[in-house]
Amino acid sequence: MLGVLLLRANTHVHVHELVEALWDNDVDPSHAARKLQIYVSRVRSFLDKHSVPACVHTAQRGYRLEIDRDLVDYHRFRKLVTDSRALRKVDRKRSVEKLRAAVGCWRGDMFDDLRGDWLDELRDDHTRNDLLPAYYALFDAELDDDGHETVAARTRDLLQTYDLDETLARQHLTALAVVDGAGSAANFHSQFTDRLRRKHDRKPGPEFQEAWRRIVAAQASTARMGRPEPPCTLPRRVPGFHGRADLLDRLDEWLLHGEMSAVIALDGAGGIGKTTLATHWAHTRKDYFPDGVLYFDLNGYGNDEPVAPATVMRTFLEALNVRPADRSPDLGALLRSALAGRRILVVLDNVRDRRHLGDLLTVTAPSPVLITSRQKITLPEGRSFTVPLMSESDSSLLLQRRLADLVPEADLATVPQLAKLCDGLPMALRIAAEHVARRPGVPLAVLTAQLERERARLLDAGADDGSTTLRAIFTWSCDALSPELDHFFQVLGLHPSARISLPAAAAMAGSTVATAERLLERLITAHLVQQDSGDTYRLHDLLHLYAAQRAGERCDREERVLALRRMLDWYLGSVLAAMEHVAPFLRDIPPQPLLAGVRPLQFDDAAVALEWCVRERPQVIAVSRFAAADGHPGHAWRLIGAFSEVLNRFGDPRRLSGLYTLAVDAAIRAGERDGEAGGLNNLGVNHFHLGEYDAAAAYFGRAMKLVREGDVMAEAMALYNLANCHLERGNHEKAIELHERSLALSEAIDDLDGQARVYHRLGDLYQRGGRFETADRHYRHALALRSGSGEAREQGDTYAKLAGLALVRGDFAGAIADAEAALAIYRRTRTDRRLAEPWSVLSEAHRRLGNLGSAVTAAEEAVAACRAANDIPAEMRATRLLAEAREANGNWAEAITDWSTVAALADTLGEHDQAGAARSAIERLESAVPGPRRGSPRPAPSRDGYRDVVRGLPPQGGDPWEGHHVQ
Repeated sequence: MLGVLLLRANTHVHVHELVEALWDNDVDPSHAARKLQIYVSRVRSFLDKHSVPACVHTAQRGYRLEIDRDLVDYHRFRKLVTDSRALRKVDRKRSVEKLRAAVGCWRGDMFDDLRGDWLDELRDDHTRNDLLPAYYALFDAELDDDGHETVAARTRDLLQTYDLDETLARQHLTALAVVDGAGSAANFHSQFTDRLRRKHDRKPGPEFQEAWRRIVAAQASTARMGRPEPPCTLPRRVPGFHGRADLLDRLDEWLLHGEMSAVIALDGAGGIGKTTLATHWAHTRKDYFPDGVLYFDLNGYGNDEPVAPATVMRTFLEALNVRPADRSPDLGALLRSALAGRRILVVLDNVRDRRHLGDLLTVTAPSPVLITSRQKITLPEGRSFTVPLMSESDSSLLLQRRLADLVPEADLATVPQLAKLCDGLPMALRIAAEHVARRPGVPLAVLTAQLERERARLLDAGADDGSTTLRAIFTWSCDALSPELDHFFQVLGLHPSARISLPAAAAMAGSTVATAERLLERLITAHLVQQDSGDTYRLHDLLHLYAAQRAGERCDREERVLALRRMLDWYLGSVLAAMEHVAPFLRDIPPQPLLAGVRPLQFDDAAVALEWCVRERPQVIAVSRFAAADGHPGHAWRLIGAFSEVLNRFGDPRRLSGLYTLAVDAAIRAGERDGEAGGLNNLGVNHFHLGEYDAAAAYFGRAMKLVREGDVMAEAMALYNLANCHLERGNHEKAIELHERSLALSEAIDDLDGQARVYHRLGDLYQRGGRFETADRHYRHALALRSGSGEAREQGDTYAKLAGLALVRGDFAGAIADAEAALAIYRRTRTDRRLAEPWSVLSEAHRRLGNLGSAVTAAEEAVAACRAANDIPAEMRATRLLAEAREANGNWAEAITDWSTVAALADTLGEHDQAGAARSAIERLESAVPGPRRGSPRPAPSRDGYRDVVRGLPPQGGDPWEGHHVQ
């Protein structure tokens, strides 16, 4: 009632309006009247008790609250906006200051404590007609004053709530193009346009589109010789950066004016500002690196598994439009080649230690590298220095500027004292500023004195290990949270990863997704959580650790146990639901009862499920490790076993052995033989990936001994995998024996997929042995079985093998027919990475039949497919086909260029015989080609556009045997 009277300050509010506001008309009128009288009496007592200069009068079936409107945030807000409009043409600077003060009155949700349909409508009306127009005017003015960083940050936060507001989107787009570049603006333009289309089935209006056209036009006018925008993967700059001038100068001296390949490592305690310093320097010096800036957070100190160097290399290659092949010979060599001759800055953030870097410094040697770490990293090939605490003067100025933005009318006399209490830690300074901003009515001197009284626990400076914590600052910030929000923050700390998705957070808290999203938004406002992208959120490493400790101190043990069990059940249920789409051919995992009320994710199709798996892969691994360590072995082996298809596709085999061993140990502790057999089988598959066939066979053999009597499908799978090991080791007779035993078992249970796998693999075996008729018969039997089971992509694999076999046997017409069938299936199933093989067969077959134009076209397609997959050995072979086709067609000059490319690729691979043969072909053709005598390698075409979530990663399914193993 007090809230409604304050909104209508100094005006008469009728009883009917109050009843509607308080009870949504769902109350007896006589009862409501009595209630109102009680409430008015309580309001008057409240105002008297707190000496508020206001009075509630009764008159004409209603009430009127008399008060100075300047004491009410909402009315002060409206007055400041009105004053700003009046000053707009007279004194623009004061007009903008009035707007800043106005929006500063509107902290959080001004009507947060008001509930009911009538008040919800009122809230929406005031937000739409009062608050948002004020923001629009303020941001337009700040854009005119070159305040792009401020606008980018503020509009980003507002768009979390008003995600379909076109004016805010237009202002954010404009600011983003200046702050982060055209690439970030393009991403936002695409996301916002898609959001409007999905939710309202319409396109953005003319003002938004005009802003986008201006950005595109500006980008086009500055493009250099038609080259694409250089990559820049830096995170957003922290607004309000100040100080560190000596460190910036040192980085300038070493990285801009020193050797081109300089390596610098910044070290220091957590929260000292290493990442902020590095990214600010990189953003402000981008012009010195015309070919781009590559950034990666290696997560050296989170609870998540540290990022492997191979993942960093693959991501950098994708940013450079170089997509590695499934079995790329050397990611490091590819990256070194891609960086050669370019001026690119590499930023490696959050490195654990020197060993964590692996070969990254070697492969990035052509470029300057900037590293951050919490440990001192000795670099024989570079320099390192420790980032110190900020000086008292810089700390005071940074805090003063931040407070001036957040609380323009604050008395800043005690800022130096408050800054001193923060011990020069930039994160502590930012949190302190936000704490003050949320308490505009409390003098800064009082807040400073309050913190000074808690100095004993502030920051825990001088810890035994030399680190500096933010415990007191975090405690100070969290103590201001509501009990509900504080408990939710503690629950986030229980998650083993600092990153967590919205649905996972809701599951752990036992709340709805809408409630969890509301609480996360409040934690973002309190600067305790940040949103990574989409529905993924992240706590700073230290905040995550603090949240876990706070949960241990303040959360009941039963609540902690329940939250963790809900987490495990939710992840297991979601992984199993995703695998039904991603890998329906896998054996079912024995069920595990889920807690009542836990609602795992469900997926509409394989693409959505796979995208979730790729995005959540680090979290699933972290949860699996936690389950194994915290006494939940049944969850541990089931999570890893069910997720093995994703791990095998997208993981580094060298890093997966430990995870699969953990699953085996967990299954043994749980006393579940199925889990132990599945883990051993996954270990075998992993060693098979690494080419360690003896070890793989040993694990497959152990798994086979655990297969339960009567589990025919599991036994058939185990025999199949063992047979493949013997095949790769050249033991063809043993491979045939085991395959035939596997086939007999699959036939006994009418498993068409199992039969098809064996027949296809036997076809490979007989083709390698030169028994072409037998190979053809087995391939065609596999094709017939796969046609019946509906495994479309596998049908394409068999057609591709039949095409290659027909080519070897001289049946060129048959090769063309089978290759075209494979291409049709691969196109329909979007199996782009397999296209090179049938295209190559088509080129060779057409050349043998004298269809030279078709041979050239097919070879060009094969080369393009190899380059798209960045499969260098295949590209060399396809380019050789192209050279032969062009030579046969009389295009000798182009053939010389192709042979030169073959020679260069062969040199890269160490295939010296191939390189020599290519150069001999060049010499033979040069004598017949007039004019210039020397060809040059043709550069790979540029690959523009946005990257798909799974582009550059191994293909779905891999080789025919992959994914078809015991779980």
